[in-house]
Amino acid sequence: LGPWGAVGLMGLWSMLLTLCARRTPGGPMRPAPPRKAREWRLLMPQFRDYVEAIRLWSAPIIAFVMLASMLMSVVYAMRNSFYPVYLDGIGLPKTTIGLLVTTGSLISAGMGLVLGRLARVFAPLALLMVAIVGGTVAIASTPLTVEIGWLFGLAVMFGVLGGPGFPLILSELAREVDVSQQGICVGLRTTVNRSVALAAPVTMGVIAEFAGLLVSFLALAGLNIALVSVLATRLPALRRRRP
Repeated sequence: LGPWGAVGLMGLWSMLLTLCARRTPGGPMRPAPPRKAREWRLLMPQFRDYVEAIRLWSAPIIAFVMLASMLMSVVYAMRNSFYPVYLDGIGLPKTTIGLLVTTGSLISAGMGLVLGRLARVFAPLALLMVAIVGGTVAIASTPLTVEIGWLFGLAVMFGVLGGPGFPLILSELAREVDVSQQGICVGLRTTVNRSVALAAPVTMGVIAEFAGLLVSFLALAGLNIALVSVLATRLPALRRRRP
């Protein structure tokens, strides 16, 4: 159906999501505000919200998970930008590219469903580090091959290893903050993720322009793994803090 058909399908999907959200009942813990408080000014940015968001960084575990979220966003930034560019560059049909992306996404979704069992066997924060490294290696290894079998294998690897990443981030944040702070916590995570989503593709593009696409994948992946290694050195201290 061409670009209009593809983008139109995603637009329809978003409309259905909006309809579902509108039918979602309000939670019993927070009653609806009085009518006079529902003013347009409440939708404007509030300075106190930014202050409260910055204060969240003072909690070591929150800071750790936020930094991990940024590194996980690098993986998705590579996957959502130059990953399909490479697949298209080696001449794969668009349907095959869609199947590769879908394979990784579906397996990631499946891994989210077994996250509870994994967290009972492995320490959640250590498992998060493995997810970031595994997802990084899977995506960064893609330009090393043109064989369709290996490409699907790497897509499966991304789903299995990287799939638990974002569910772990959300569950750990929900565990550490009070219900009243969860909205600001999610907003802070979204802000840092969007910052990475802006910076990572631009960085990859600059490197690819001068050194080629393969080097851009490997350079960004190497930097990401190095930063994960530094972040992982804080795991022993966090284990002592957590009951």
